[in-house]
Amino acid sequence: MQTFLKVLGFVTIFIGIIIGIYIIAQSLNDFAVAQQTNNPYLEQVYIVKLVAGGAIIMSSVVSGMLYLSFGIVIELLDSINQKLTPPIKKKDTEDIIA
Repeated sequence: MQTFLKVLGFVTIFIGIIIGIYIIAQSLNDFAVAQQTNNPYLEQVYIVKLVAGGAIIMSSVVSGMLYLSFGIVIELLDSINQKLTPPIKKKDTEDIIA
């Protein structure tokens, strides 16, 4: 479970960064078109896409770090549990019979 959450965290961060960079690249492309045509609507589209790309990157990093922290916390709690509980000794069959 811990490994799954850690991998899910890294994958979420990676995919979010890739998608955010793609949207920001599209917005910069729209900015070049907006500067040539002098259209205020295209400038608004540029700003909205730029903010959306940044928001996607930030939200994916936050959710990925959340998955990573859950994985680390579960691993730490498992380690603490193993240290606090004494090992269970197997009883011999002679002790059970007698």
